[in-house]
Amino acid sequence: MIREELADEVGRCVTPAEYAAIVADRRFRTRRIDARNRAASAALVNAQNELAFRKRRLKDRGFDPAADLVVTERRGQIEALRRRLDG
Repeated sequence: MIREELADEVGRCVTPAEYAAIVADRRFRTRRIDARNRAASAALVNAQNELAFRKRRLKDRGFDPAADLVVTERRGQIEALRRRLDG
């Protein structure tokens, strides 16, 4: 489900390399983005996963995720976390 919901986020909230890791991630969900900053990396992975969960819940209820304020806020959170990792 995470893989499906984040596929259209590549280039926005997920880098191509991160998406490849999402696709390769298996049962124990051990994906990390930056081993040097484990806390920020885990926060970014969690935010991406929460974005995927929110999008799926909205779709399941017949709503458009593109019009959802929580989805927009989650994307902003992901952007801020990425700056923290990059900066």
